[in-house]
Amino acid sequence: MRYWDSSALVPLIVEQDASATVASLIISDAGIATWWGSVVECTSAISRLERIGELDTDGAELSLRKLEFLRRQWHEIEPSEPVRKAALRALRLHPLAAADAFQAGAVTVFAGGESSETEVICLDSRLGDSLRREGFTVLGVG
Repeated sequence: MRYWDSSALVPLIVEQDASATVASLIISDAGIATWWGSVVECTSAISRLERIGELDTDGAELSLRKLEFLRRQWHEIEPSEPVRKAALRALRLHPLAAADAFQAGAVTVFAGGESSETEVICLDSRLGDSLRREGFTVLGVG
């Protein structure tokens, strides 16, 4: 099971340039692990795409149903003190926004201290670079 950042989950749900890349990665994955807040981040992305006209109302509704289908299957890293501590550490060491710091904290907890053995699917270059510096194998970004 790999850890999936919301930046990689959105192209599983909405057709985008990166959709083929993440589709090939999901085929070879035993399951998705992600942060508890990823559903909020993905809903935000879908809503933004609808607001700017890249998705019509039907497309947005379909995307939200796909998101809910995925969410029922994935393993969520719940909010906890260890996630918060890891997120705070990430903020002090890396140029991350708060939501990305929570993703970094969640993957740190998911990895159980074994970053070198954990693969992360991430399309956000800033988060991906930060996770690489922490020893994670990051797939999806160049």
